[in-house]
Amino acid sequence: MPPKIAKKERNFATHRFRLQRSSPSESPSVPKNPGPRPVCDRCRRLKKRCDRKVPDCANCVHAGRNCSYEALQARVQQLINGLEQKDANANEYTANWSIPESPINAPPPVEVTDPTVLVDAFFHHVYRAYPFIDEDRVRRAAVSCVPNCRDTESTVSRALILL
Repeated sequence: MPPKIAKKERNFATHRFRLQRSSPSESPSVPKNPGPRPVCDRCRRLKKRCDRKVPDCANCVHAGRNCSYEALQARVQQLINGLEQKDANANEYTANWSIPESPINAPPPVEVTDPTVLVDAFFHHVYRAYPFIDEDRVRRAAVSCVPNCRDTESTVSRALILL
């Protein structure tokens, strides 16, 4: 028969769960604790839990060392210097840019006077790989479109619709 293990009685402090009323002198918008203090260099290097007591944490007192926070300050300064350097490089790079005085000229639009040229190009390049369209029907539609379709954009759009 296994030995009986005595149950540990857990006494929870109920005061932790009760809401405490604040005094009227306290301002609710001002936080009491501005945030956690940084971990000392030794605890960070050894990956120990630091209690962050000032002037020396318990780990440093136990080891007989003084707490220091130089690595954090050096890292912050290193990041600031890096940002300043990148900003200077960006300013130097963009200073050499010049804005053109006249707008960039686009190439003239391609004029296709005969829609059968587009249909011929389609059947020569695309149709061999994907033969799913009735070639005679598309060619008849392109020929019937010739007198009505002189605008390049409408020719292209009709050719796409036919496909």
